[in-house]
Amino acid sequence: MRHLAPLVFATLVVVTSASAWNEPDTFRGVPWGASEEAAKERIPATCMSNPNDMFGERTCSSSFTVGDVPTKALLWFRSGGFVGVTLRFDPKRFYTIEAAFKERYGPPTSTKEDPGKTRGGLEFVNVEHEWQGSKVYISLKKYAGTISESRAVIQTAAEREEQMKNIRQRGKKGAGDL
Repeated sequence: MRHLAPLVFATLVVVTSASAWNEPDTFRGVPWGASEEAAKERIPATCMSNPNDMFGERTCSSSFTVGDVPTKALLWFRSGGFVGVTLRFDPKRFYTIEAAFKERYGPPTSTKEDPGKTRGGLEFVNVEHEWQGSKVYISLKKYAGTISESRAVIQTAAEREEQMKNIRQRGKKGAGDL
């Protein structure tokens, strides 16, 4: 696996109207806040406790297609309710997923294009779209940590805030350990 180097040349950010997108009330028919059991009725999955708590207290793994793109999914549950999902897929299919998301959710509220280079010298342009709303947050990245994986995250706005709070707290703990 080729990891992305931290080298970034420039960033292009395009911001569109925050109210111009369709915030989803469900994911694949599973409403936000649904129980694990209710989610498994709609999306067959294998579930387990999540000890690191970054993506909820419980997670469920599944696989399905978005259009004709195979994805690996991780559904997250916090306080007994469905709060988010991560989809991983082949970057060669990024533009197919991008088109499906734009058709379903409308235009992203922001887009970034970051040129970069792998440790092996391969140059690339990473694309990241975000849809930020009052109820739901969506992120779609062409390259997510490696050049061999694309990732989409769809989560409640409350879960996004919980994750950001956890990241800030972990950063404060780590700063004192230096």
